[in-house]
Amino acid sequence: AEAQHLIVHIDYQEDSLSRNTARAIFSMRLQRWEDGSAIKVFVLPDSHPAHQMFTREILALFPHQLRRSWDRYVYSGIGTAPIEVESEEEMIDRVAATPGSIGYTSLEILNENIRTISVQ
Repeated sequence: AEAQHLIVHIDYQEDSLSRNTARAIFSMRLQRWEDGSAIKVFVLPDSHPAHQMFTREILALFPHQLRRSWDRYVYSGIGTAPIEVESEEEMIDRVAATPGSIGYTSLEILNENIRTISVQ
C-alpha cells in the first residue's frame, strides 16, 4: 500500500491539520482557512484506490460517508461538492495551480507549488 500525502498549495503556511479539521474540510463543512480565504477541495473518484485509502487511513471514514455528506450539502442548497479530478497527476497539477487548495496523493511530489502537511 502506498503512503498517502495530504497536499496543499504552497501559500498555506501550517505544517499540519488535526484529523477533525481534515474531516471537516473534505466533508465540505469547513469552507474557509483561518485567514478567511476560500478552501478549494480536490478529490479523486470514489472508486479510485488512492481515494479509498485516503478516506480510510487519513480521515478514518469510508468513501460512501463522504459522498453522503457532499450529497446532503448539494441537495439542500447550502453547499457544494468538492472538485473531482480523474487522476493523481491531475490532482497535483490542480492543487499546484490553485491558491487555497487541498488534496491528496500517493505519488511523490515534485512540484515547488505544493507542500505536504501531516494529519495529527
